Amino acid sequence: MFKQHYELLRRACDECLGWQLLKPLGFGDEYRLQRIRVPATDEQSQFDDLVGDLQTVLIESLDVKPLKKLLLPAAREQLKGKGSIALLREVLISRGVEESKVAFLGKLQRLRSMGSSHLKGTGYQKIAAYFGVDSRGRKEAFSGILWQAINVLEFLTDVVRSGKLNDKNGGGC
Repeated sequence: MFKQHYELLRRACDECLGWQLLKPLGFGDEYRLQRIRVPATDEQSQFDDLVGDLQTVLIESLDVKPLKKLLLPAAREQLKGKGSIALLREVLISRGVEESKVAFLGKLQRLRSMGSSHLKGTGYQKIAAYFGVDSRGRKEAFSGILWQAINVLEFLTDVVRSGKLNDKNGGGC
């Protein structure tokens, strides 16, 4: 289902924006989209890899260049040094879109950065508890993460189709 919703967003961007909100994955990263699924086991390494794949597909691939163009210069200046999630949030707010679903991306980013990128300390334990990793197990927790990711893709597809990310003169798709 994740791949289907990813493709729906891609098509909506083609039809309504003329650019992709999520940059197409390059030759060395295409496998990441193909690997996203509920893991077969409860192994930490598999969980970490899948979280990393999801983070690459949803966060690292956000195309910041056209997003920045949707903001006024003063807003762009305020976002210097901030990441792609903050940029997306600001663009949505500036376009009158409720951006609460973007919070998931920040939590996913924290899960990845505190999990597979560093030693797992108290920060990881807190964000893992939010996702239910210990209480539900890694396999079940990642299933829940995938559902949240699908909800974000649906949300972004709806926003793109609404025309709110078009140039200032644009309307609905």
